[in-house]
Amino acid sequence: MNSEYILPLSGGRAEITLERAGGKAASLARLVEAGLPVPGGFVVSTAAYARFVEENGLRPQIEAALATVDPARPSTLEAASRDIGDVFAGGSMPDDVAEAIAAAYGSLEREPAVAVRSSATAEDLPNLSFAGQQETYLNVRGVEAVQAAIVRCWASLWTARAIGYRARHEIDQGTVRLAVVVQRLVAAEAAGIMFTANPMNGRRDEVAINAAWGLGEAVVSGEVSPDTIVADKATGAVREVTIGDKAVMTALTPGGTAQQPVDPGRRGARVLDDVQVAALVSLGRKVEALYGTPQDVEWCWAEGAFYVLQSRPITTLESALLPGNTGLPPGMGSHAVTDSLQGGVWRSDDLPGNAEALGTPRSSAACSTTAECQAGAWRSQEKVPPPSEWKVPNPKARYMRNNIVELIPDPMTPLFATLGRRVINERMSRAMAEYLGRSGLISDEIVIPIHGYAYYNGEFSRGAIGWILLHSVSIMRRMFTGAIERWQKARASYKAAVADWQAQPWRTFSTTEILDAVPAVLGEAIAYYVACVSGLIPAAWISEGLFTIVYKTLIRRRDDPDAATFLLGFDSVPIRGEKALYDLASWARARPALTRLLLATPADRLAAQVSASASAPDTMSVPPEISEGWEEWRARFRGHLAQYGATIYDLDFQKPTPADDPGPTLGTFKLFLRGEGSDPHARQAAAAARRDQATQEVLQRLRGLRLRLFRTQLARAQTYAPLREDGLADIGWGYPLLRQMLLEVGRRLVETSAMDAAGDVFWLTEAEAREAAAAIDVGHPVACMVESVQARIALVQARKQVSPPPSLPLPPKFLRRLLPAQFGVEPRQEEGADTIRGIGCSAGSVIARARVLDGPEAFDQMEPGEVLVAAITTPAWTPLFAMASAIVTDVGGPLSHGSIVAREYGIPAVLGTGGATRRLRTGDRVRVDGTKGTVEILERAS
Repeated sequence: MNSEYILPLSGGRAEITLERAGGKAASLARLVEAGLPVPGGFVVSTAAYARFVEENGLRPQIEAALATVDPARPSTLEAASRDIGDVFAGGSMPDDVAEAIAAAYGSLEREPAVAVRSSATAEDLPNLSFAGQQETYLNVRGVEAVQAAIVRCWASLWTARAIGYRARHEIDQGTVRLAVVVQRLVAAEAAGIMFTANPMNGRRDEVAINAAWGLGEAVVSGEVSPDTIVADKATGAVREVTIGDKAVMTALTPGGTAQQPVDPGRRGARVLDDVQVAALVSLGRKVEALYGTPQDVEWCWAEGAFYVLQSRPITTLESALLPGNTGLPPGMGSHAVTDSLQGGVWRSDDLPGNAEALGTPRSSAACSTTAECQAGAWRSQEKVPPPSEWKVPNPKARYMRNNIVELIPDPMTPLFATLGRRVINERMSRAMAEYLGRSGLISDEIVIPIHGYAYYNGEFSRGAIGWILLHSVSIMRRMFTGAIERWQKARASYKAAVADWQAQPWRTFSTTEILDAVPAVLGEAIAYYVACVSGLIPAAWISEGLFTIVYKTLIRRRDDPDAATFLLGFDSVPIRGEKALYDLASWARARPALTRLLLATPADRLAAQVSASASAPDTMSVPPEISEGWEEWRARFRGHLAQYGATIYDLDFQKPTPADDPGPTLGTFKLFLRGEGSDPHARQAAAAARRDQATQEVLQRLRGLRLRLFRTQLARAQTYAPLREDGLADIGWGYPLLRQMLLEVGRRLVETSAMDAAGDVFWLTEAEAREAAAAIDVGHPVACMVESVQARIALVQARKQVSPPPSLPLPPKFLRRLLPAQFGVEPRQEEGADTIRGIGCSAGSVIARARVLDGPEAFDQMEPGEVLVAAITTPAWTPLFAMASAIVTDVGGPLSHGSIVAREYGIPAVLGTGGATRRLRTGDRVRVDGTKGTVEILERAS
């Protein structure tokens, strides 16, 4: 063989360096040297690639095509790739290179069918992964066909994806080269993937195997549901087998390969028997011993023997832990199984596009594990289908969208689903053990994800239920004794912790230290929430409920007002915030020139000026005569945000607070500045007057026991009602700091070119963020995560297209038609139905246009007089109530924030519809009846 252009896989490992042969070839040569069964072949070195480029004068044409590339514009990458591909296709193989390839191929005897596979010089490295960016060609036969396939492999060095990847990492495009591996193609009877540690639960004493008929392409591309086998690593004994429906297989054809249907008798037949599994596990142990770390091994079975086709490391096994699972799920036929994360939040079979975007970003060698085998089948998928089935971990348990979950209405982002959910479960488990008087009665996973949506885990054993019932009195006593005092103590602790961290020079900390601070601050926030939900908020619910029962059954006359009238007109943090904003608008309206400037300036530009530091230059063009008023307004608005800007829209810290993004608050401010909306002072005074008048009328006519009951129950309800809103409003006290910390981590990742924007950090898992932080702290490179982030955003958008059932598992279909939305799926709520049913939470009826809002980023779209339609409303949504004519939500009930505030504003509210945000469109003309609890669609928007 020509040692310059051709390198042998067997006996030539000293010559097969990364620079000459690429990562794939180097790995295969190592396997061959260790005596492992690898199909024979040879390597076409990077020198041959360089000779082809030089002989055909391609360098200037490549550089010209690359000159127009902008990594942020995919169209420029595609254009450059297309142009470079054309010049490669027009080139001719140099004679000396062609002769060397012909001789090497001839040495394989009888012109066999071969696999021609790219081997990049930066492939399968710990910090950079180019896997899947170049091509593989199977069942190539004949010298000319092999030479043509090699040229196509060389050209694939310049795919749009590879060009963009190198550009983002500032890799000199002129230095890259590509080697090509040519191997005998084994006519596999069966093939698949073997993981020498179980990536689904992290167990290193187990081996996980996927197996299907034919060549392995159908398995690695995810086009077939393979058999899934979990075996003991030490003995090879089978622990679990799941038979897949192997409908198709990759088979050899005269011109290459093709997907063919599997004979009906073999579709459900087991591919590997126990003896074969034991032999394959033994082979896996040898491969792992060679590399010293768990491996992801491509294998095939032919003519009574196993062959190793490729091996790569598995990383981030810890992030693959799946509570309650002991093996791979059926049909998990891809390397991307290593990317599965807790609770199935980020599973490979959920995600679109190429496999490197499937869960684990390319920050480690695990990325190359997923990419090459997945890219071909999934790259063409442009849209992620929304979930259609709602499977639960335990069909005998009940999973509910209530409790803390009501503050997580949307699918969770990866960082919150891992780091945030971990903190929630730790803090809530600790508190529940204290209140229940015993640990271990409930699952440590109190909040679990199902299709990314948070669900409250209702798994209780009979023993746990018995214990809780037997000790219910003492449990209730512990929860409700001193509820206000416990809440005040938790609030003081929370605010002190936030103040301590704000005083720290944390921006000078290492990236890992900043990440470590996040659970500390978030833990205080969740502890505070627990103090609210375990005493203050239930006390408010119970006291209002008891008062309503007493009033309705023993006191109310036909013409008397509703029970809610007696609980309105009190002050709370959201109401005080609205009044403060109204007062600021009144102050500005007294300065006509300043008012004109503020109304003429877009909210996003005003927000930028408000958010800029006090020392930052003012980029606003402000007339000199109002500059003093402008500066005073800016200082006043900043003061407003400092006092009221920490309310949250969602517990997921990816969502900005008003302090982070004052745009939505500025929208309400402008409403008041224009003289629109209701005066909150007058509205509150009127509600208080109605309350006091109604109270006095009842007190004057009651005597004896009914009078004592009324006074007692009313006093309790009026004590807790405003405190509940104060408690909810303060949950986000530390969120601006949390977001600043996480965005600082993101900013550092942007500096390494790992991400496009600091906010992309929220789309990493905790394990990934920690791995990247550790690399930053020691000065190691961090690989690109852009594609992973994009894929995960697409997945969340797909999941947001469906309404998560309020309770799982779903009741039988016939029963769903009889139950209200709060118990499953609302009956007869087909797309064309005219009426949506929920819970009437604030009386009255109104006809108006609907405005469906996903979150604060769309607040500026709200117009006065519209019906606000949202998944849920938290205190941060309160400014929009001033514009709304009615409120409709997917989640909630009579004691939810939305119902309470709607009654304060005197507008109808229908909550708990289960899916109004999916069934209504902005512009629909609707009738909202808060008395009946219905939303009638009168006219669809065009």
